Amino acid sequence: MSFNTEKCQIVRFARQDCDNYSPEYFLNNIPLALVKSFKYLGVLISNNFSWDLHIETITARASQRLGMIKHVLFDAPKRLKRVAYLTLCRPLLEYAWEVWDPHLARRVSLLEGVQRTAIRFILGIKGRNSVSKGRISLEIELLELRRRNTRMSLMLKFLSGSSHTSFIESFNQIQNNIHSYQTCSVLGGAPLAVCANTSFYLHSFLPRTSRDLRGLP
Repeated sequence: MSFNTEKCQIVRFARQDCDNYSPEYFLNNIPLALVKSFKYLGVLISNNFSWDLHIETITARASQRLGMIKHVLFDAPKRLKRVAYLTLCRPLLEYAWEVWDPHLARRVSLLEGVQRTAIRFILGIKGRNSVSKGRISLEIELLELRRRNTRMSLMLKFLSGSSHTSFIESFNQIQNNIHSYQTCSVLGGAPLAVCANTSFYLHSFLPRTSRDLRGLP
């Protein structure tokens, strides 16, 4: 197998700046570029484990797409504007969000801001009129709620059927290798709270979704 050196890069993952340690890597005697982020399957991954760059990028793309829709459909019926937003703009904000779902309020607000702008355009809302009432009338869910429901649905698929035992056993094995204490397993079909000693891990998919599932009635 041959590799295209122009498409190969080096990324060093760390929560702290490690520019003082930067050895060179070569492929076919050609030095590879050291980068701080790269795109993998449409998702921007940063070397500091932050999804800020990806969220900022997709919100910018979605805002640009929404601007195009507003320009083309400025006098279209509300139904057509709604369909255009749901099919052309919102998917940009939802792609692979099980991976990068933000927990910080400022990032959640940044994503919701695009949808609020779309709702104002669809309904022609001006000034301080309520966007929330307009969203409800259009039957458009909050993006944050949609992300939460999608994460829980995916987790339940992992835990259902024949995959249930293997998933929990693998999870406990990984946890025991990282921590010195025994990780909580499954009780009554719902995962218990997951122990975490870093904020990054605490708000990642598995611990966060486990807490959401515990809150279900």
